[in-house]
Amino acid sequence: MNPNTGTNPGGMTGSSANPAASGAADRTRETADRAHQTVDRVADRAAPAVDRLSQAVHHTIDKVADKATPAVEWAEQKTTEIRNRSSQFAETCSAYVREQPLVSVGAALAVGYLIGRLSR
Repeated sequence: MNPNTGTNPGGMTGSSANPAASGAADRTRETADRAHQTVDRVADRAAPAVDRLSQAVHHTIDKVADKATPAVEWAEQKTTEIRNRSSQFAETCSAYVREQPLVSVGAALAVGYLIGRLSR
């Protein structure tokens, strides 16, 4: 094509210069348009399914949260109970050692001796 005149060597201009190329370009545009329309149809059909899936997932999350809340409360309650029991046990041991220090020292020595013998 002559850049100054916009014509091909045969004197024809642009798209009329090569009818096969023009037809291929038209077919390409038509194919692209059909592809766009197909994508739009698929997207339109997928939107309700995505909405239903989203609602189902939200419902499931709500159910899991409803079931998890009592479990968390139970775990907190048991943690508090264990903490209180360990404090009571420590207090009981301290009171026993204050009441009978010699027996406590003797028991500690005996337990230490046994652990030493067993660990060899």
